[in-house]
Amino acid sequence: MRQPTIEFSAVPDDMEQQLRQFFRVPVNEEHVVSILISDIGYRVSEINQTGIGLLLENNQTFEVGERLDSCRLHFDNISLIDLTGKIVHCSPCEDLWKFGIQWIGMNDSQKQQMEDLLSRLKKRVMASLQLSVSEQAGRKK
Repeated sequence: MRQPTIEFSAVPDDMEQQLRQFFRVPVNEEHVVSILISDIGYRVSEINQTGIGLLLENNQTFEVGERLDSCRLHFDNISLIDLTGKIVHCSPCEDLWKFGIQWIGMNDSQKQQMEDLLSRLKKRVMASLQLSVSEQAGRKK
């Protein structure tokens, strides 16, 4: 009988020099980004140039390392089609499971569409934050 094992790797000394190149943009109810994977729709919880995060109830929905072909990502009137993703992690997040999907093999057109989507989403998120701050400041007076 084989026992499950975990292998640990040493943390590289240059860890401080490794910086995230793409910051995740949180997605909320006001700014819905959705993805269609194998004809099933999911709401995106966060997004960046290289991938997305999904919050799901079932940790068996996908397997780490699984390849996801022909994905469709939607925000406003922007639709990215024929995206290929790979499940890179699954981790607990409160009462849900957070799946990380990394895009693989994006062509130039898809990269440009993703930049456009992120630019539009960031503008909306920032506008919402500014409005929220203004409303809170008005209540304190």
